[in-house]
Formats: sequence, C-alpha cells, structure tokens
Amino acid sequence: MVDFGQSNTYTGKNEPPQPRQRSVKGPSFQNEQLADQRARDRATIYQRNYDNAVKATDLKIDDLDIAKLGAKDHLGTLMSDYNKTRAEILPRSKNGSMAPEDTALLKQKELEIYAEYKNALDSQKNYTSVMSQAGQHANTGDVDMDKLRPAVEAYVKNGEPFTLTTVPLKPIDVNLAITDTSKKVSGDRTPEENITITNPDGTVRRGTARINPSETQKINDIIDSSILSNDRVVDDVTRKWEKWFKSASEEDKKKYLFEEDQQPGFSQQETNNAILRWMHDDPQARANAIGFMDYPPSKVTTKPPKEEVPAKKRSVPINYGGTVRNNLYSFGGVAVKDVPTADGTILHDNRTTPITKGTTPGGGNISGDLLDYDKDSDKVIIRSSTGVPSLRIDPKTLIEVPADNIPGINDKKVMYDGKLTTIGEIRRNSSTTAPKKKLY
Repeated sequence: MVDFGQSNTYTGKNEPPQPRQRSVKGPSFQNEQLADQRARDRATIYQRNYDNAVKATDLKIDDLDIAKLGAKDHLGTLMSDYNKTRAEILPRSKNGSMAPEDTALLKQKELEIYAEYKNALDSQKNYTSVMSQAGQHANTGDVDMDKLRPAVEAYVKNGEPFTLTTVPLKPIDVNLAITDTSKKVSGDRTPEENITITNPDGTVRRGTARINPSETQKINDIIDSSILSNDRVVDDVTRKWEKWFKSASEEDKKKYLFEEDQQPGFSQQETNNAILRWMHDDPQARANAIGFMDYPPSKVTTKPPKEEVPAKKRSVPINYGGTVRNNLYSFGGVAVKDVPTADGTILHDNRTTPITKGTTPGGGNISGDLLDYDKDSDKVIIRSSTGVPSLRIDPKTLIEVPADNIPGINDKKVMYDGKLTTIGEIRRNSSTTAPKKKLY
C-alpha cells in the first residue's frame, strides 16, 4: 500500500520535491546539511510511493491511453478535474508535503479515474467480444438487432458502458421447442388414434397423438423442460406472457399471479411458477406436447356423375369369337362392376369357350368395360379388368354374357333409328328378343 503520511506524501504527478538551496545567510552549514538530507529523504520516499502506486494500478495517470475508449469523454473530465485540483494544492504544499486532507482528496480523485478506466477497458473488451460473436451469426439471422443496436449506439456515440457480454439472439418459439421435446420424449411410440382436443373457440379437432391427453404430469414436464432449458425460449415465453397480461381480465390474471418463491421470472426449483402454469393451460402448448396431428381433410370430393354418352350403332361389322356381329351398339367402354358370368362365354379370336361354372361356387363375377350390346343375340361384350383363375379368365379377356347380367342394362341410353331411346325399349320392340324361360 502507498504510505500517505504527512511527511511521506504522494502529490499525484512524477515531480519529486527538490532539496532546498543552501543560503549564504542563515543557520550554520551543519544545519543546512541536515535540512538537505531530509529533503533528499522525502524525495526518495516520494519516488518509492509513486512507483508503488503505478505498480498497484499498472499505469500512471499521465500514461492512460483514453483515445480509443468509449468512455473517453467522462474520463477526460475526471482527469481534467484531477489536474486542476492538484494544481491548486501544490502551491500550498511545503517541500512536497501535503496536508492530510489534500492527500486524501487527490487519492479519491485518482481512484475515480482508475475505476472509470477499468470500466472503459471492460466495455471495450465486451464490445470486441460481442461484435465478434455477432459476426459468427451473420448468415443465420439469429442476432436480435433490437437489443444489440441500442447498446452499440450508446457505447460508440455517447460513451456509455457496454455491459453486454454475449451477443443477444432472437427468441426461439416456445411451441417449436415443445414439439421437439415431445418427439424426444415419445421416441418411436406409435401414435394413438381418434384423439380429440378443443380449441379456445370451442372447435373440436380429431387426429392422432404420441402422448395421451390424460397424462397431465408428463405434459406439464415437457412444457417446463422445453422452456427452462434455453434462455431464448424463456425470452419468447416472457414476451408472450407480457402481451397476454396487458389484455387479460383481472379474474384471469389472479389465476396465475401467485409465485411459489415470491420472485418474478423462472427458477429450476419452482414447480408452481406463474408463467409456467399459464403455459400449462395453453391449448396450443398442450397440443404440441402430446404431438397432436390433425386428421387430413377427406380427399374424396363429390363430383356430379359424368353424363353417359348414348350407345351408337357400329358402322362396320366386328368379329367376336369367330362370329361376325352386324348389329352391335357400342358403349365405348363404360365401367361395370360385379357382373355375373352365368351363361356366358369366353371370346377367343376364332372360337368361344362356355363359362360352365358361372353359377356355381366355383364361378364368379367380373368387373370390366362394357364394349357392345349385340341386338341380334341380346348379349353384351365386356373386356374384363379383373381375373377369375378358376374360370381361366385373365384381365383384359373378352367375355360375352346375357344382357340381363348387367344391372340396369334396360335404362342405358342408345341412339336407335336416329332417335334417343333405351336398351330396354329396343329389347321390348325387337322380334329377336329371346322369350323368357319358363322355370318348371
């Protein structure tokens, strides 16, 4: 420590007191020698004290480089005041000795300068570090410029302390954080079906969830850990809470104002924090915590049935199964389903094969495209789209079955003799229509 005794003073500037010049007149030579020795001793003590002061603070006041420090204006004011005070004290000091109160005054001002200088150095260090961190996030867009910009401007333009030690980053949306935590907790669990949740507006949603809504404690734990594990999530939740609180009713506020530890903000030890409990009741937060997924809207759309084009008589004969058909009415491939194959035949290039099992358990129905109605035989020709192995019917096989095997065949429209009519009318008026079989 520096000794600031009355006869051992530090004046604040490296100007050690000089020994008195010997006088021709006055005390004896011996007394003058003693006085000179005392002056030299005071000078030695002064220099030692000054060196100790420099060692304690690392720098001499006169050597403080404030040119590049953000607080240079304030530092300059303190140093100017120090020099002014010192200049006022020096004339009344005797042989470098200051009054105790003057010594204490200069020391106090000196300490203020060093404290401010230390703050300025810390600010410069913080500023350099934070701006370096900001550069690392330059391409991510994560830096919260609403917080960083005012701090930088206050430091650079106004010389205010730069207190940020880490670059401020934008908040992380709490709902995204909860969703991520839910996925980690639930793992590969198979989602449960037919889960229903209700929105604040009363809308009921149906879908799947990895966690059952009845597991209240697990849901609350997911919400809590998602928030408390990251300060950026805390920032987002706090902003949401403050926004809600401004417009909430007094009754709603009272439900959440109780703080378990009587302190605002979050604590890992708290289990009944106001903001956490508020998030526990948030429908979206709970939906994310259980991993809820809405059922997709039905992809089946109701379209008006395509108007069926009336069948038209073919202009040229067609060979089916080795028989030339001269009186065919084409449907153009209208889809038909579950057509019985009873009393039908398989049509080959030049022959036919009866479907003998069409009405037995070994037979079966087919689906396919309705190609033609043969007015002469009162039968229809179908190209199958399904196969019946037991009947040796493969897909795309040509089949001929009685017209009555087609459900609704009589209602199908047809152009006949230039007029629009139905297959049923043609069949009733045709002399070639086969009579009904008597079942006896």
